[in-house]
Amino acid sequence: MATTVFFDYLLKETGVLATDDHHTIKGKEFWIKRIRNYFDRRYHVYYIDIGKEQECIDLENNAHFSSVNHYKKIWGVGRQFRSRRIMVSRQKIRCKKQPIM
Repeated sequence: MATTVFFDYLLKETGVLATDDHHTIKGKEFWIKRIRNYFDRRYHVYYIDIGKEQECIDLENNAHFSSVNHYKKIWGVGRQFRSRRIMVSRQKIRCKKQPIM
């Protein structure tokens, strides 16, 4: 049901989806499942830090997402995680690739 709502309605209507700043365990699990679906459907997925880092990484596939997830510590509870987002877009956006550690 969630996949249908995300793909067939929200993403189709808005063109872009992003995680919020509250990363619960269930929320993390939900988004990781959706992210795998997005790669399968050839959507564009990005890691964005809207805090001091002002960082944007174009995630190419599930392996790249896993690597960024490991080094950037995307998910968590606390102030340091509030600026970290995963964004999904129907169209490619300008985002420079940055090497991961």
